[in-house]
Amino acid sequence: MERALVCAMSRLVSTRDAAKRRHECRRGTHECVLHSSLALCVAILLGLTCLTMRAGEVLPANPGDPSTLSDTEVLTQGRALATTGHRAEAIAFLRKRLETHAWDTDAQLLLGLVLSWEGQYEDARREIEAVLMSHPQYTDALLALVNVELWSGHPEQADDSTREFLALQPNDVQALLARARTLKKMGRYKEATATLETVHALEPGNREATDLRRALREYDATWEVSYTHSSIWYNDHSSPWDEEAVTVKRGEQAGSVLARISQGSRFGYHSTLGEIDWYPHLRQGTYLYVNVGYSPEGILYPKYRNGGELFQSLGHGFEASGGYRWLVFSSGNIRVYTASVGRYHRDWYFSGRTFLSPGSGLLTANSGLLAPGSGAIPATYHSSTTYQILARRYFSDGLSYVNVRYGHGAAPFEIRNVNQVGVLDSTSFSGEWNWRTGRHITIDAEAGASSQDRLSGTGLWQYFFDVGFRYRFE
Repeated sequence: MERALVCAMSRLVSTRDAAKRRHECRRGTHECVLHSSLALCVAILLGLTCLTMRAGEVLPANPGDPSTLSDTEVLTQGRALATTGHRAEAIAFLRKRLETHAWDTDAQLLLGLVLSWEGQYEDARREIEAVLMSHPQYTDALLALVNVELWSGHPEQADDSTREFLALQPNDVQALLARARTLKKMGRYKEATATLETVHALEPGNREATDLRRALREYDATWEVSYTHSSIWYNDHSSPWDEEAVTVKRGEQAGSVLARISQGSRFGYHSTLGEIDWYPHLRQGTYLYVNVGYSPEGILYPKYRNGGELFQSLGHGFEASGGYRWLVFSSGNIRVYTASVGRYHRDWYFSGRTFLSPGSGLLTANSGLLAPGSGAIPATYHSSTTYQILARRYFSDGLSYVNVRYGHGAAPFEIRNVNQVGVLDSTSFSGEWNWRTGRHITIDAEAGASSQDRLSGTGLWQYFFDVGFRYRFE
């Protein structure tokens, strides 16, 4: 929070003339674009300088008489006081400045910022609103006011302020982002998403809009229906695997809920698996994955399955998780523990995941790749570990992506059916392409190969291809 305050105030070191140039720049003159770019560079350099300030910096014994200092000197001294634990002195210093320079709106905005960080929201609101009254298109003042309203629990007032500002400046990206955050806070997810669509139209690839838009997908109370077809072929010419799945998803404020029906076939056998997935949000940055499933036949799928996993944001784009899967096959139960670490970095997402299956037990032929009914395999399975690494590249809309995945260990993929059981060792590669076309349709395709040693034999290769279509109702 301190860093955000420093960065916000560093932008105020530019004079009112810089603010005016920024507003004139929006009218499209080439000269103003140059001035605005220079002002932005200065602001960035000042922000970096502020970030390197030591918390215990010693201030001059006398910051000077604010009535005799220049605009830039006032802002520099006020900022130094506020960021070194002397906020009360900063407030007094800036108020004294305004007694003789009531027109100094930059000092008044800085005063409002410091007051808001001190929790004096009413006083902060009064100062910032006065700035907006005289400079209604001052973006920094709007952002400061939105923060005051959100921190003080008045998002409806932030909604009014952003709407009025955008009536004057409809293409101001920072104002649009502030409005999207406000709408998300108010639970108006569809409107927030539409606002972010406008941001992407103005600035394709805007990182903040992309991250916020991705987060909103889990809250937006809309329906999605998807269909997926999966096929697996084997180099020993054994019976291929075919699977079809239909999923219905509903976004909720408490977390998305998915209902899925899958039907698989192999060796002339057919099985159906019904599942429910739920992603409840526990708090900011923390959510769960909960899964339950049942197969009435229990031949190609586990008779019962359930799982859970806790995901926690660690800051700086990192996320970690830990959980379990429990599957009840006709040949025995399988417990799997899993953990992952992932990180978002700009347009990339990287993750590593491990699956650990402890214990031992007897596996039957229909747990592996032999035809059902062939009898028991005279072998047992013991503790096994699998590692998977994934790299994903998002495109400008923040939803479409391509990724590659590598896995090594006892399971080429997460265990869902008999094809992933009975594996002693494997190495797998896959690539996925997910593309959103328009507002409603998403197409997904994934292909890959895996080299496996199984209880039924070694040196087996399997090749798979999945294709899916998803329709989003809005």
